[in-house]
Amino acid sequence: MKKVVGKVVGVRGQIVEVEFLGPKPGIYEMLEGEGEENVRVQVYASSGKETFFCLALAVVEKAARGLKVVGTGKSLEVPVGMEVLGRV
Repeated sequence: MKKVVGKVVGVRGQIVEVEFLGPKPGIYEMLEGEGEENVRVQVYASSGKETFFCLALAVVEKAARGLKVVGTGKSLEVPVGMEVLGRV
């Protein structure tokens, strides 16, 4: 599996636009900011040949232009059990 690495090229509200020059992520794949553990986005749709719109799942203050993001190879996961019963 190839490592998916991109960089943030724009932030508009909760939508983060990410550019990938190498391998592309899959739709609904989770991306994390490199060095910024609080930056997590989910790929939502393609906005061009090499850019994707992503939905921010946390605050976007640290998701500035130029931030490198790395693909996790996974989609959004929600734990199951008695602790989350009735909360999701």
